[in-house]
Amino acid sequence: MKSGQTYVLDAQPGVATSYLRALRRRPGVADGRQIPATRVDWPACRFDLTAMTQYAAACRWRLLDGQVPLYFPHAFFGPLHLLMLTEREFPLRVLGALHLRNHIVQRQALYPGESYAVSLFFCAQRRRPQGLEVDFRTEIKSGKELHWESLTTYLFRMRFDREDPESELAATAQPLSTPQAFASFPVPNRIGKQYGRLTRDVNPIHISRWLARLFGFERDLCHGMWALARTQSEIDGI
Repeated sequence: MKSGQTYVLDAQPGVATSYLRALRRRPGVADGRQIPATRVDWPACRFDLTAMTQYAAACRWRLLDGQVPLYFPHAFFGPLHLLMLTEREFPLRVLGALHLRNHIVQRQALYPGESYAVSLFFCAQRRRPQGLEVDFRTEIKSGKELHWESLTTYLFRMRFDREDPESELAATAQPLSTPQAFASFPVPNRIGKQYGRLTRDVNPIHISRWLARLFGFERDLCHGMWALARTQSEIDGI
């Protein structure tokens, strides 16, 4: 990837400027063009307890020993994701992009109020049949010790003359040979808007049936990370 802008934060950024930048025209990505290696560093990040409590309520997740929920960092860093995806040199429009995959590893528990060094950076891209896949990594460290990490993949719909090999992580989760229903739960009508307010992710495909149709979907989709957390709460009985 070509060199890109580095941002160093001392607080969670606002999203108004990023929303305005999301409306700008973007040049797109021709075959072989590389996106910039944008990076965001937050050297003294502390997780907000109020936001964490609201997240737990939305996902029906019972807080254990005051620990940060496994998937909460991804939600809390929503404004940072938006900053990266709407940065001036980023060539693609985030409107209509699809959050395709997330791979998360937690090595040690995280706690609100403690200070962590957080880094997010673009690390790979692939031309696939559905469009361009863009990966970025998130790392949460205490000193030099890595506590939590994730690899997030976004899909931008477009066509290419050539394709790249599939990500090695794409086949990590395989369908069950004989799946069985474990639990079921309703998706609240307004969960897209509620979760969007928590994460600052107001992608139209999540908050409006009619706007989602403009991007080729039958109706609005619940946030994938909300569905994952809500499902995990059923599986773990938490």
